[in-house]
Amino acid sequence: MIRRFVMTSFTIVVLLSLPFFLAQASFAQAPVVTAGSASGQAGTTVNLSVRLTAGATGVSTLQFDLSLPSGVTSSNPPNVTTGSAASAAGKSASASIQSSGAVRVLIFGMNQTAIGSGTLATVGLTIASGTAPGTLTVGVSGIVASDAGGNNVATSGTNGSVVVTAPVDTTPPTISGVASSGVSQNAATISWTTNEASDTHVDYGTTTAYGSSTPLNTTMVTSHSAALSGLTASKTYHYRVKSKDAAGNLATSGDFTFATTATPDTTPPTISGVASSGVSQNAATISWTTNEASDTQVEYGMTTAYGSSTTLNTGLVTSHSQALSGLSGGTTYHYRVKSKDAAGNQAVSGDSTFTTSSPPLPAPTNVRVL
Repeated sequence: MIRRFVMTSFTIVVLLSLPFFLAQASFAQAPVVTAGSASGQAGTTVNLSVRLTAGATGVSTLQFDLSLPSGVTSSNPPNVTTGSAASAAGKSASASIQSSGAVRVLIFGMNQTAIGSGTLATVGLTIASGTAPGTLTVGVSGIVASDAGGNNVATSGTNGSVVVTAPVDTTPPTISGVASSGVSQNAATISWTTNEASDTHVDYGTTTAYGSSTPLNTTMVTSHSAALSGLTASKTYHYRVKSKDAAGNLATSGDFTFATTATPDTTPPTISGVASSGVSQNAATISWTTNEASDTQVEYGMTTAYGSSTTLNTGLVTSHSQALSGLSGGTTYHYRVKSKDAAGNQAVSGDSTFTTSSPPLPAPTNVRVL
């Protein structure tokens, strides 16, 4: 009975101790060396920090390699500064270039103090000019760690990265080919091109103060066009074009002008002062005036159907005169005058008349004088 009790007790102790042991082992976390992320434009120098996440076993001396991607280099010797975690443990940081091109970093000190979690070191890296924007991986390898007793400590590493950013665009678009087209009495279209995609905007007005603008078209294009409306006929308009690229750089053109067309003339001339003069047996002169320059023609005949016309005089004048010839004596003639202005608007007078003089009586014959 006693032996059985002892065995049972032992079994209970073992069963209780095994889970406790496993729970303790789960906290035995290994240290982790992690490279951070640095970013910058091509042709610049960036600082990449490397951190340590301390594990259950303390690390007092540490060495690791940073494998640099194509387009990222380090000075020789590398520019390295000691991080806060290493400094707090009384350690220093140094670095050298390996034959493989990797940067080897050594964290060391005369004491055996364990390094806590935090930054181990910061390494200066240069992004080569012309390197395309993107994310480049910095590898962490060759980790050698030891504790206060000089024993190796199993340590893992996590890669980092260098992010190459696109250059900041500070150059506004280049504007060219500014022109006006489709100009009418109250509208016009302005067009231009830019060397990069940008928005579209026009300032316009009758002076260089402009005063009016088209709605901003935010569509990014290189060929631009904006319609102006509500303009005044027969006016000179000043305008300038504006384009802003995706980075917010604004370009503004110089001043340009166009002139709207006049309001179409749809009004015929006004005819006045129609008169005949110099009427003889077979000729007469017809004259009149118009309120605007226009051509000259007379229709005439012995009825209101007229039937005859003078040759059209296309000279544009306001004082008109036409000679009629080949008329019959002692006859009443009807006539009307016609004048057409430069816009093609024709005016026709009402009907007027004149009477040619009669031919002379024949001389008497066989007259006896008493």
